[in-house]
Amino acid sequence: MGIRELDETTRYRIFSSLDQMLIDDAVVMPLYYEEFTRLLPKYVKGLPQNSIEYRDFRKVWIDESLKLDK
Repeated sequence: MGIRELDETTRYRIFSSLDQMLIDDAVVMPLYYEEFTRLLPKYVKGLPQNSIEYRDFRKVWIDESLKLDK
């Protein structure tokens, strides 16, 4: 089983084949996704939006030229 495999290359190969089985057999078919609304100040830039709500804050930055309290 992939989760118990210690060798990273073999583990990757196992999980890749399992992913391909899911795709080939169409066992999983997402029918619903949530929609989120966010209110952000105009000076917050680079906040990514994606379906799994993963946030990589390394890419977020503040545009000081748009802040009102300079």
